[in-house]
Amino acid sequence: MKIWFKLLAGTALGTVLGLYLPEYTGETFKAFAYFSGLAVRIGRYALLPLLFFGLTVAAYELRGQRKLLGMYGKTLLYAAATSLGMIIVGIVLISLLSPGRIPIIIENHIPSERPDIGGLLLQVFPDNLFSLFSGSGDFLLPLLFFAVFLGVHLTFDRQISRPLVEIADSLSRVFYHMNSFITEFIFIGCIALAGSLVMNIRRITEIGLFVELFIVLGLFSLVVAFAVFPGILYLLGGKKAPFRWMQAQLAPALTAFLSGDVYFSLGLLLRHGKETLGIPRRAGVVTYPFAVLFGRGGSAMVTAISFIVILHSYSSLEIGLSQILWVVMVSFGISFLLGAVPGAGTLVGIGVISSLYGRGMEEGFLILRPIAPILVGLGAFLDAVSAAFVSTLVSDNAKLTRDMENRETI
Repeated sequence: MKIWFKLLAGTALGTVLGLYLPEYTGETFKAFAYFSGLAVRIGRYALLPLLFFGLTVAAYELRGQRKLLGMYGKTLLYAAATSLGMIIVGIVLISLLSPGRIPIIIENHIPSERPDIGGLLLQVFPDNLFSLFSGSGDFLLPLLFFAVFLGVHLTFDRQISRPLVEIADSLSRVFYHMNSFITEFIFIGCIALAGSLVMNIRRITEIGLFVELFIVLGLFSLVVAFAVFPGILYLLGGKKAPFRWMQAQLAPALTAFLSGDVYFSLGLLLRHGKETLGIPRRAGVVTYPFAVLFGRGGSAMVTAISFIVILHSYSSLEIGLSQILWVVMVSFGISFLLGAVPGAGTLVGIGVISSLYGRGMEEGFLILRPIAPILVGLGAFLDAVSAAFVSTLVSDNAKLTRDMENRETI
């Protein structure tokens, strides 16, 4: 049975339970929240060692082939360009459609984690290098940087380093198989994730106030994921039918939306990239995690659209071009920091941009707090799909993608 079909079945079952279980505010809700958190932990269980050993081997091989800088440079460039494009198109769309104002809702302010540039840089270069292996795993850059740094320095004497390269390669393959095993059964966790999300939606007392925003964001997300990105790949990829690529994104995009955690979908992205799209391991293990780290364009786009709605709700004045340009540039800058908050990207982004804007808007994001799980989910949905888009572009550009038989798809 295809993974995407199992995930759809699990999501459907979870949705039905979330809709019809009567006690969605008490112990039932707590149980679903607990098992949702457990599902995310299991989904990320083998991810960090897989990325560490895979990147070590990839850096070693790419350095030997003189493709290291090209691979990383193109990944970062395409990820940044994709993020900026999504933000601009999203703001243009919200300006044209102009959903109605949302009345000011009194909400208790709950402090949210905000990325600190200086603090994040210190995490990349800790006092004790071995402390990289004892972190929470919410910020991948320190571990990924060390993996690349280690892989590059394994080339100084290939005869001496060969045993270590072989060990790293073996461990990479073992953890890949562990990740594959987990992804085969992750649909069970989607039952809890879907049920928890539906229960959260049922708890929104004034959901009618946000319907127009839901429609705009939902339609835009689907059009970008299954029309714009496939269309660009069709034009740039020799006009090959994009249906396989679209099928490969169903499972990662769905898990990202349900969990709101883009790292949770990363294991599926890596597996589908290799086994469905033909992106080789040495390319996928580079492009997917770095695109997820530095290409959080989906969360940044939802952040920008949400903040425009907040501005529109707080003021009856027309939003000027200078304000729109400010939102574009700040949202784009924030997108590079959201890799440190894989499970709350959009919510943190809205809080940061509201704080930076000032002028009494520091707590303006609270009017959207009731629908935070949906905004976070939509942002993660687009983050996962844009990471797949970037990875495919880089692999195709480097002529590394191999043709796959239909029977090989998962």
